[in-house]
Amino acid sequence: MAFLNRFQGVLLAFLLTVLLAGRVETLVTTQAVHQIDFWLVWLGCMVVLTLPILLLESALAKRTKALPLQALPALTRDADASTRWRIVGWLALGTTSLLAGALSSQASHYVSELLKSNSGLSATQAVLPYVVIAGVAVFSYVSRWIPLIGTLLVVVLVGLGVLHPTAAVWQGTHFALTEWTGAVELALVAAGVGLGLYWQTALTQTSTARYKILPIWIAQVVGGALVALGLVNLNQDVVGNVVYVLALLCGAAMLLAFARQQLVARGFPVAVTWVVLLASLAIWTLPITTTLMTVAIALAMSVPMIYAIFAGWKMKSSHLRKALDFNNEGLYNLWRVMVRLVVPLAVVVALVGVVQQYIAWIQ
Repeated sequence: MAFLNRFQGVLLAFLLTVLLAGRVETLVTTQAVHQIDFWLVWLGCMVVLTLPILLLESALAKRTKALPLQALPALTRDADASTRWRIVGWLALGTTSLLAGALSSQASHYVSELLKSNSGLSATQAVLPYVVIAGVAVFSYVSRWIPLIGTLLVVVLVGLGVLHPTAAVWQGTHFALTEWTGAVELALVAAGVGLGLYWQTALTQTSTARYKILPIWIAQVVGGALVALGLVNLNQDVVGNVVYVLALLCGAAMLLAFARQQLVARGFPVAVTWVVLLASLAIWTLPITTTLMTVAIALAMSVPMIYAIFAGWKMKSSHLRKALDFNNEGLYNLWRVMVRLVVPLAVVVALVGVVQQYIAWIQ
C-alpha cells in the first residue's frame, strides 16, 4: 500500500472518527438526551490532547522519514533510550488490528440483524462473520480508494440523518468520571491518533508539521460534530443500515491494510502476515467482545501516552523543536507542557474510568 497523501489522510481522519465514535462510546453517542457538557469537554480534549499528539506524530515522521516500526530504533538511539521503548510501535500495530476487528465485528452484527429482520434467514449466522472477514481482507487491497469511498458512504448516511432527524433535547448533566473517559476515548481512540495512520501522511509532504496536521484535525472535529448532532444514525432503515455496514467494511479494510503494510515493511513473510491479521479479526467471533473492546480502547489510549512520555522526557528538546519548526518560544513550550504532563495525566485518569466500567460489567 502506498503512503497516504494529504487528501487521503484527511478523508481517513473523518471516516475513522465517525465509525469508531459509534464503536467505542455507544452509551454517549446513541442516547436520546444530548449532553452539552460532555461534547464541550470532548472539544477541549480535541484541542489539548489530539492536536498535540498529531503534531508529535508529524514531527517524528519528519525527523525519521520512516513508518513507526522502522523509525523507533533510530529514535531510541538518538535519545540514548532503552530499546524497550520500541515496543510502543508493536502495541500500536496490535491496536490497529484490534480496531479493524472491532469494526468488522460490528459490520457482522448489523448484517445479521438485517438478515433476521428482513428475510428471516438464520442458517447463515454461523458463517456470516467469516464472510465479512473475507470481505474486509479483499477490500484492504484497494486501500488507495477506501478513504474516498468510505467518506462518500458516510456523507450518504449524514444525508439520511438530515432527512430523518432524531428528536433530541440538549441539556447539561452532572459530569462524571465515565463521561471524562468517554471524551478522551472519542478524542484519542476514535480519532486514531498515535497509531501511525497519520504518521505516513506526513511522510508524503514537505510542509511544516503544523500545516500537515491541521486539515486532519479539522476533519476529525467535523466528524465528531456530526456524531454529536445525531446526523450519523441508522434510523432503523434498511438503506441506512446497508450504507453503514459498507462504511464499516471500508474502515476495517483501511486499518487492516495499514497493519499489513507495516508487517511487510518489517520483512514478515506474506503467509505469516495474513495469519496474524486474519487471527486478529477472527478472535472477535469468540464470546469475549466486551473484553476485547476494553483492551482495544485501553491500548489505543496508552499508545499516544507512551509516545508523549518518550518524546517529552526522553528525546532532546532541540530534536523536536527543529522538526516542528516552531518560531514562537511560548507556543513551543506550551506544546511541550501538553505532551509531557497534560496528555499522560488525562489518559491515566481516563484509564481508571475504563477499568471501572469493565469491573462494573463483569460484576
